[in-house]
Amino acid sequence: LKPMKQRMIDFGYDYTISPTMVASARFTDRRIITVIEDIGYVTSAGETYNIGNPGYGTVANPANWLSWMGPGIPTTPKAKRDYDALEIRLDKRFSRNYQFSASYTRSRLYGNFSGLASSDEGGRDNPNNSRYFDQPWIYGDSHGHIAEGLLGTDRPNTFKFFGGYTLKTRLGSTTFSPNLFLYSGTPLTSEVQLIDTQGWVYYNGRGDLGRTPFFTQMDANVMHEFLPLKNHESVRVRLEATVFNLFNSSIVTDKYALYSHTIDGAISTDVASIFSQGVDVKALMASSNPPIRVDPQYNMANGFQGPRSMRFQVSLFF
Repeated sequence: LKPMKQRMIDFGYDYTISPTMVASARFTDRRIITVIEDIGYVTSAGETYNIGNPGYGTVANPANWLSWMGPGIPTTPKAKRDYDALEIRLDKRFSRNYQFSASYTRSRLYGNFSGLASSDEGGRDNPNNSRYFDQPWIYGDSHGHIAEGLLGTDRPNTFKFFGGYTLKTRLGSTTFSPNLFLYSGTPLTSEVQLIDTQGWVYYNGRGDLGRTPFFTQMDANVMHEFLPLKNHESVRVRLEATVFNLFNSSIVTDKYALYSHTIDGAISTDVASIFSQGVDVKALMASSNPPIRVDPQYNMANGFQGPRSMRFQVSLFF
């Protein structure tokens, strides 16, 4: 068993425009080399699992694999999670009562493994124990290939702005801080349940349903600080109010992706045929007895941006 390994390469360049203004650019490259996962295969005794490195060792040895799974079924592939990004930033240090930081990132997240939290499963609280690699057909496509593509948290364009302006009066200092977020939507992928209830998904490949809508959010913070006692400058009172999702947007953040109806059970087929000739999911659903229905929730919105919320805080410093 090898430890988790990731290769990271960063290049950055900073340029001082003025004593208070800095422009910078950074290129980031991330590559997963080995991960630790539970890896499944089928024996005469049923499903068996190893804790190992997908694509390496026992589960990648054809001699071992054929004895477990039978001919024609490929060995466990290597985990792949490639992230490339170019970030451009402009930072204004605090002077003349204001400051800001603005950044734009162009990125791509591609592979067959979405990480320890498994965004393909809506996020999991048991890392290194996802449904990836549990059986050969899981997270495959209708042609018997591991479905590689844009991963669930891929956002090719992101823009962030954090600002602050401080107004000083005889009543104290008041700081106004707007925060703006503009993000591309995330990929959406159709799923079906095949062979078992845990499912073989992504029969159309990754991203066949497009993306969620473009995401925007404005947050705002107002902070007022003053001295309650003129003769004790070390004593300060701070009043603070923060509004999240100021305009109360309700942008769709997810859609129901399961094509086959869960009540009707998993689609039955021969494992070897998936990898030798592929399968027609819709035909298998129609020929089942009784037929497996299309879920009426399929491709309907089931996740939304959080509603407007507010937080108030009073602090005493002494």
